[in-house]
Amino acid sequence: MSAPTARYWYHDRLDWWEYLATIPAPRVIVFEDMDKRPGFGALFGEVHAQIGRALGCIGYVTNGAVRDLAGIERTGFHLYARGASVSHAYAHVADFGEPVEVGGLRVNPGDLLHGDATIAHSSTACYQNSNRRRALDRAERSQAAGPGKSQKG
Repeated sequence: MSAPTARYWYHDRLDWWEYLATIPAPRVIVFEDMDKRPGFGALFGEVHAQIGRALGCIGYVTNGAVRDLAGIERTGFHLYARGASVSHAYAHVADFGEPVEVGGLRVNPGDLLHGDATIAHSSTACYQNSNRRRALDRAERSQAAGPGKSQKG
């Protein structure tokens, strides 16, 4: 699933919705709540889930809150959020199409995402960790071979 990213968004930024359509489907919306208290109010609810579904989105990831959970569940839309809120939030798009950070996970536009009920992963982060592990393994094998000798792999 490809990830369009945004820091804040709302209906006054139609360019956000147009940008969303440029990301390959299936799409997962990744939203960084930049408020001093992320999750105080929730922008994303059943209406946004319906709009997202119409635009080829299948999920929403945020460090903020979501609302209208029963309505969203009926749409089959996937959610990963800090929590739920009963209220709307005042929100506007400050930026989109740039990397965001949600729950310690840095997500770039177009990243492939994978998640379950407890965690979300980015393909970029997994790739970087995999490369780091290979480099450490290679260094350990080289040390074990002794000075002036190298191990391929």
